[in-house]
Amino acid sequence: MNVKFASLGWSIYGLWNAINDPIAGYISDRTRTRWVGEYSI
Repeated sequence: MNVKFASLGWSIYGLWNAINDPIAGYISDRTRTRWVGEYSI
């Protein structure tokens, strides 16, 4: 595998996580279930 492709893949992965993780955390913190109730880590 070419090093340029590997570094491009890791860069895209890091950018995706930088955008996606806060959104997933927000949704997780706002989700209420009847089993857990309010649960935040």
